Amino acid sequence: MTKTVLVATGCLLLLSGCETTNSIPYKASTTNVISIQQNLKSTGKTVNVGSIALAPGVDESLMCRMNGTVKVAPGKSLSQYIKEAFQEELFLAQVYEANAPATINGRLDAVSFSSVSPASWNITMQVSSNHSAG
Repeated sequence: MTKTVLVATGCLLLLSGCETTNSIPYKASTTNVISIQQNLKSTGKTVNVGSIALAPGVDESLMCRMNGTVKVAPGKSLSQYIKEAFQEELFLAQVYEANAPATINGRLDAVSFSSVSPASWNITMQVSSNHSAG
């Protein structure tokens, strides 16, 4: 009897899907903001954020255990969400300027997540700027 209950409970947990398909809204990291300030603000340099694109073959429509597509923010793609996260941290560090000569771009090379506790995202992204060497 106990074995049957454990197997049934395990099956229900695996098939129940995610509690929600919406992620938690982004909140800027204090550590990141301080690091940006230490490295850029003291130099007087400002930056803007250009494109955050998907590498060929990368799908940002991730499914959450048969419960539907995970949405990082209502009405926004993962690329838009990441671009706005960059902008938020740079803005809070007081180094973001829409018309700055230095532009940061990104390419998402891999995106995955796990909804099993502890939940996590794995994102591989190449970041460059128009001032990058090489």
